[in-house]
Amino acid sequence: MKTYTIGRDTEAMIQCGDDTVGRIHAEITVTDDGRYYLADRGSLNGTFLLTDNKWRRFTKNYVDTDAVILFGEFKTTISQLLATADSNAKSAPQKRIMHNPEIRETKRIMRDPETGAVIKS
Repeated sequence: MKTYTIGRDTEAMIQCGDDTVGRIHAEITVTDDGRYYLADRGSLNGTFLLTDNKWRRFTKNYVDTDAVILFGEFKTTISQLLATADSNAKSAPQKRIMHNPEIRETKRIMRDPETGAVIKS
């Protein structure tokens, strides 16, 4: 079993340099039987899973590799996260950042309660 942390912090194993992503936003565990367990770590802007063309708030559960996920406003898939983790393992200690590497305070976003879509202000 292997667990990867996901976030903006330099300590995150998979770094997402988007200011709507928490410092340690979520984690994904690859189980011994090859399944993927994703858990939000109490992030400010939440983790959302695209289900039936709607963004649904997600706290923790098993997910498929093609699952489309939002960490704040940062959109990705499990397979992209795992590819980044694999790339980071091969190039350690240099980590690959999936987006803008500038780390700032977490930017709060508003979401539509029905669809989970981001409401632009």
